[in-house]
Amino acid sequence: MKKIVLYMGLLLASLYSWSQNAPLPVTDRLEGESYLILTDRSIYVAGENIRFSVFYRSPGKASETDWSKVGYVELISPAGAAYARTKIELDSAAGGSLTVPMDLPSGTYFLKAYTRWMRNYGPSAYTYVSVDVVNPYVKIVLHPDTLLESTVSLSRSSTASGIPEALHLEMPGRYEKRSLVNLNFIWDNPLLPLECCVTVIPEGSLKKQWEYVTVSGQSVSGGRGYIPETRGISITGRIEDDSTGIPVPFAMVYISLMGDERGFFCNYADSSGRFFFTLPDSHKEQDLFISAHHNEVANLRINIDHDFCMEPLSLPSYPLQIDTSDEAFIQAMVVNAQIRDQYSVPEEEQGMQEASEEDYFYGEPTSVVHFDDFIKLPTMEEYLTEVTPQVSVRRSNHRKKLQVLGPHPDLQFYDPLILVDGVAVFDVEAVLGISPGYIERLEVVEAPFVRGNLTFGGILNIISRKGDMGYIDLPSSGLLVNYNMFGTVPSGRQASLVDNPRMPDVRNTIYWNPHIRIRQGEEPELTFISPEVRGNYQVVVRGFDSSGSYFESSYSFLVD
Repeated sequence: MKKIVLYMGLLLASLYSWSQNAPLPVTDRLEGESYLILTDRSIYVAGENIRFSVFYRSPGKASETDWSKVGYVELISPAGAAYARTKIELDSAAGGSLTVPMDLPSGTYFLKAYTRWMRNYGPSAYTYVSVDVVNPYVKIVLHPDTLLESTVSLSRSSTASGIPEALHLEMPGRYEKRSLVNLNFIWDNPLLPLECCVTVIPEGSLKKQWEYVTVSGQSVSGGRGYIPETRGISITGRIEDDSTGIPVPFAMVYISLMGDERGFFCNYADSSGRFFFTLPDSHKEQDLFISAHHNEVANLRINIDHDFCMEPLSLPSYPLQIDTSDEAFIQAMVVNAQIRDQYSVPEEEQGMQEASEEDYFYGEPTSVVHFDDFIKLPTMEEYLTEVTPQVSVRRSNHRKKLQVLGPHPDLQFYDPLILVDGVAVFDVEAVLGISPGYIERLEVVEAPFVRGNLTFGGILNIISRKGDMGYIDLPSSGLLVNYNMFGTVPSGRQASLVDNPRMPDVRNTIYWNPHIRIRQGEEPELTFISPEVRGNYQVVVRGFDSSGSYFESSYSFLVD
């Protein structure tokens, strides 16, 4: 601990010589979507979570229009290198969190926020806000790059239009350590509801930040072909001929969700080989198996678009501005972070989903054949022909085909959807080559199945005993993709702080609520536990009213 504190002094001393203040002019405005990022603090220790809110700048219009429902937020260097990324569910406002990497050098970094629709206009249309990082474990400082030519001009945060006279916060000015604090808001304006975030922090840990915000009015060039995500997270790409690289129009594209959240999606690519799918909401990484099939092109290549923006970007390079008044609370932040890491003090997480054993996407099958109910047969084909009357193995044009049998006449006109553990497979010979010993059961849907623009003559799902797909050779054009879905959001509350009073209080952010709505007669009451460290603290309320006017209010209290 002494070594860390000693190095903190050397680190802070080295930062003083790089302090400067060079405000730049405010940028023009952009027609279309526009957001503002607000963070719980402006300075962080390596390993901490940066909690943030993303606000649409016209909350009233957001409820009337199908704006993007997915936001992308990245922690980047001034040169544009990304160190952490997440996706958030957008409404008029949304909250999220990014973890500062433990090996990130001390310096000034930025949060970059945008939507897929905003990517049509490039990085100059995105929203940025600076955050300072202190890393006592790495003897490197991110110094300003004076040769870096910025593509975006920033300004000091000054968007507040003043404290709304109709907003009042009832709270005492003094609290004992680890006591219950109630924040009672009173809003006297019946016409303009508020959308805001609330942070409770030590005084001095939220200062003016460099920012760049685009709103209606800026003239930019667009037309890059990005489709807005108005329903949820999407995945896009292009199907090409593997030998020539030429796009293959109207190929069938299948996406299978693997793991606990089973699902299946399919559709045709368009005339240029492009495809677009919206995925179901999830708050964890999702394994997808993507495959494609075309009757005339045997070897296909699937190109998946990068979900995050990879365009080059240069932001103004600023030094980490530290003065002597900041040293005490920065050292306290470092000590709290070390205790948290040492004792693995947990935080509650929002947005987590428990694993479920849901049925497959088709629901209840018409019939199920359990292999253990019959004598062992040597091949999969024999199981299908001998003990599965719902499925027929036929030969057409010197190739074997499967057909689901049933009362519906359309079954004979369409090929069935063949799945192995829920993953679409086109090669019937490969399916028939699976060793029956790996298979637990067959599920059959004896009715036509329509998904997207495709119609299938029933469904045959071959389910393995261990979820290993029976070691089948998957389609050569297939891709197994680990795709980022919505990120989880640490609440900032220590789960054991109340239940275990002996647990140390290591909160550098005492309380954080990324989004509350304040309406007359529906004012929320927020509660948290006061810190155990004596000192001055702030309750900071920031946000927008329904007319798009930004406000910021700050209330101080003492803990003794």
